[in-house]
Formats: sequence, C-alpha cells, structure tokens
Amino acid sequence: MSEVAQGPGWWQAADGKWYPPGTQPAPPGGPWAETPRDTNSPLWQQGWQSPGVPPKYCVTCGNGLVATAAICPRCGTPVSGTSSGLIGAKSRTAAVLLAVFLSFWSFLYTYRISTWKFWLGLGLNVFGLILGLSIGSAAHSPAGTVVWFLIALGVWIWSIVDRTITPL
Repeated sequence: MSEVAQGPGWWQAADGKWYPPGTQPAPPGGPWAETPRDTNSPLWQQGWQSPGVPPKYCVTCGNGLVATAAICPRCGTPVSGTSSGLIGAKSRTAAVLLAVFLSFWSFLYTYRISTWKFWLGLGLNVFGLILGLSIGSAAHSPAGTVVWFLIALGVWIWSIVDRTITPL
C-alpha cells in the first residue's frame, strides 16, 4: 500500500491509496453482479442481450434495457411497446366492494382522480357526527343518532353509486 503508484499493475482503491498487483479483490458474485444497469457496462458490451432480440433503449435517457423491461431502471420512463396502460389500472369490482364495505374511504383507492370526493365524504361524516352529538345531547333523545345515521347512509349510497358509474 502506498500513496503513489509504484509501477505498472498497481491499482487505486476507493480510499485513494495504491495497492500492488494481485491484491485487488474479486468482484462481488451473485445474480445482481451479472445484470448491467446501463449501456456502459462491460457485460452489455459483451452482448448481454438475448441472441436474436434487438436491443431496447430508453427514449428519454438512452439507457440500455433488457427485452422484458416495462420501465427504465435509470429514469422510470415507461417503455413503449409494453402494456404500460395497465400499470396502475384500477379494478371497478374492487372499487365497488370497497365502497360497499368502507363508504367514502373507497375514494382513497383512486385518490389522484377523486381527492375532492374523499374530503367531501369525510367532511359530511364529521359534520353529521357533530350535528348528531349536539342534537342528541340537547334533546336527550336518539334524534341525534338518527341524523348522523341518515347523513352517513347518504354518503355511503353516494360512494357506491359513484364507484359503479364513474370511470376509474
């Protein structure tokens, strides 16, 4: 080990020091060591792609891709020619079942497109609960519970109908 190279074959480690030839550690083994991350990898240049399959490249960053890649591992761009439309697709059956069992909480399933519906459902339920508690405590009767139940029932039916007819 030295601060400067002592001759041919010496190699510099990550710590900045120079080491004599023959002491360089072997590259890590395992399947991850054989998978190149980009086109600059020596394995890619040695023909890592499957024989007879034309190489694929990311249209955004130019990274070399394996034949079955759905997204680029470097930049995350969906690869053309894959079923990228199905990535993140939502099931109507799942949405309706969530609405049946969880009412307005089912809007979290498609939060990106139905954010306002979730917050409206939550707000109506909280409002109904506060109104029901105030009516129930003032009148000492079950009327407050009935008011809250009717508001919650309306939100529940609205979420089921919405999940059934609105495109996901």
